[in-house]
Amino acid sequence: MRLVIKDGEVTSRKIKRVRDQKEFVFREQSGFVSLNDETRRVSLSLADDQAPYPVGSYEILLDGSAYVDRNGRLALGRLALKPVSAATLATAAR
Repeated sequence: MRLVIKDGEVTSRKIKRVRDQKEFVFREQSGFVSLNDETRRVSLSLADDQAPYPVGSYEILLDGSAYVDRNGRLALGRLALKPVSAATLATAAR
C-alpha cells in the first residue's frame, strides 16, 4: 500500500465536547493512498507536537498502521512509513 503526500499543509479543527464544553484541536494532513488500481484521498491525524509528513511517496508498513474500524472499513492509525526512492517509483511505472 502506497501513500503520497503532495504538500505539507496542515489543517486544524476545533471541537467542543458536549458534556463539559472542553475544546479539542485536531490537526490533519491530506494524502493519497493507492492499493492495486485504486487511489483514495485520506486525512492523516497528527499529534499536537508532530511535524507534517514531508512531501514524497511512502510504503505504508502494515504492522499496526492499518486496522478494520467498527464499521468494517479499512482505517489508518499511527503510521509506520518507509520512504520510496525515485528509482523504485520509476521501476513501478514501467
